[in-house]
Amino acid sequence: MRVLIALDDSEQAQGVVTALAPWLRRAEADVHLVSVVDMSQVRQAAMAGEPFYQPSPGVGTRPAIQQPPPRAVESHGQALERARTEREEALLGLVKGELEGLNVQVHVLSDDETAEAIANYGPEVGADVIAVGTHGRSGLTRALMGSVAEQVVRLSELPVIVVREGMHT
Repeated sequence: MRVLIALDDSEQAQGVVTALAPWLRRAEADVHLVSVVDMSQVRQAAMAGEPFYQPSPGVGTRPAIQQPPPRAVESHGQALERARTEREEALLGLVKGELEGLNVQVHVLSDDETAEAIANYGPEVGADVIAVGTHGRSGLTRALMGSVAEQVVRLSELPVIVVREGMHT
């Protein structure tokens, strides 16, 4: 059995792996850990390095302009590479614990549409099932923020296991 487990960069990722590990071991599953770097966040991080100017009270009616000390500016490519590396290191940390001894591959994707990237990647790696975690939001919060897990369920042609915090297999 081949299982694609989609994880974000939240603390909940460890809980998803912990919940699934016993089942994955019994099934002797090949595991593909996947995380998607949201490109809009990368663009924001790269743009955050732009210098800004802050007016301060000056003499008369003309404010004096003070420029803060220079700070390192990341290019879009550098921000993407840093995000990918950080995500990959986090996934590899999960492998060393709960999934040690299983055949595990780590993949970091970058896309504007996280759910679509996950749903499309499952068949690409030959997965039999996709597992995703959910934050368990409901009501207005879910309506405003959306649910990647819900979108994966809707978009995927593969069966999807949704793991909620505190679940065990």
